[in-house]
Amino acid sequence: MIVPSMPTRLLLLCAAALLFTLGAYDNPPSDPPQHVQTAAYLWTPGLAASDPSRFKPYLTWAYPLYSQADRVHDAGIKTIFYINPVMPQRGEHEYDLLTGQYADVGAKDCSGNASTSYAGKGLLSDPRSPRAADFYADTVDWYIHHKIDIHGGEQNPNALFVDNNGALYGVNPQPCNYDARSWGRAFDRAIAGIHQPIVTNSLAARDSDTATYVDRLTPPNIIGGMFEECFNDRLWSAEEDSQIETIALFKREHKSSGPGWWCYVNNTSADGAASIPQRLFAYASFLLTYDPKYSTFQESFTTPSKFDVFPETGFVPLDPSSNPRNVEDLRTSTGAYVQSYSACYYRGRRIGRCEIAVNPGSASVGVPNRGGLHHSMVIQGEGVLDGGSVAFNGASVGSLGAQSAAILVP
Repeated sequence: MIVPSMPTRLLLLCAAALLFTLGAYDNPPSDPPQHVQTAAYLWTPGLAASDPSRFKPYLTWAYPLYSQADRVHDAGIKTIFYINPVMPQRGEHEYDLLTGQYADVGAKDCSGNASTSYAGKGLLSDPRSPRAADFYADTVDWYIHHKIDIHGGEQNPNALFVDNNGALYGVNPQPCNYDARSWGRAFDRAIAGIHQPIVTNSLAARDSDTATYVDRLTPPNIIGGMFEECFNDRLWSAEEDSQIETIALFKREHKSSGPGWWCYVNNTSADGAASIPQRLFAYASFLLTYDPKYSTFQESFTTPSKFDVFPETGFVPLDPSSNPRNVEDLRTSTGAYVQSYSACYYRGRRIGRCEIAVNPGSASVGVPNRGGLHHSMVIQGEGVLDGGSVAFNGASVGSLGAQSAAILVP
């Protein structure tokens, strides 16, 4: 056996350390993503009047105005449109259908009283009704022909967003013989014949109910499910487990890459620059269990431009060191939740290895820093169109306060 000389051994050890830091033992993609899947509303007059190509470098999914759908689509941004056949409110076409042609689809309690929503301003459709499938199909057809086509739309939307398909919050009285699991499966059967991709707002629930609502994403035409108030509602473990279970379901069902688990950090209109710790906590929590093929990130912090996409979404970690069955698999002995990635990028530029560390608890915890990483990602300023940026020269982080996070880099 040939034994390397001492200088040669030192060179080999240094080279190995460098390769570990850069993650060069991996097979890096030839064209790494410029950002995670992102989403935003393009509804303000200023955004609607802008050339959509301004948004393309930062945006995957957009809710455009109907009149702007083709321009947004032609810019290479996927379009999604809102419909509300589950809990329609007065003034919506779905409400008119449910009080007219499809009155028999309206949900009722066991005494025949109508189930209402939105403090009596809305109704609830019952997917168990024999005509529920026709009601949902007619709702979709009306939006396609009277809202999209009427504006000269040449492209079908990439998806329709079906709101209010989760827990029956604010419904009174409860529908007769209501059971969340069978109700969801009835909805899935009723929309199975709709030949439009659907993202359903159905995932916001406690951890004990996660499996029930993730199950609603099974049909082939459902390409995603939203968890509203994601990482902004004290349901942290439920959100992490919901993402894990949604990704597992999409892989098990062999679904194509798409929006998958849609994290919407809403119920806040705080200024983005004044909310950097919260932004970092939400984004790091998202990355802890995400999959770039099946996870989407959307925020509602405000910006001067009204384009609510932030620079940190350009940080894309790939090749996780573990595949957790639930978020507790990522809990370390210090109490921090940690996921390591071997290849991490910013806007396509390789950074090296990284570690995502999150503390969802109420007391400070230590950060293991298993890779001996020397720096952390620092977020600065507003949104991507307002001068916001990130840097990778922050000090390494040894501990995390309550409800905080860090992204460690070489």
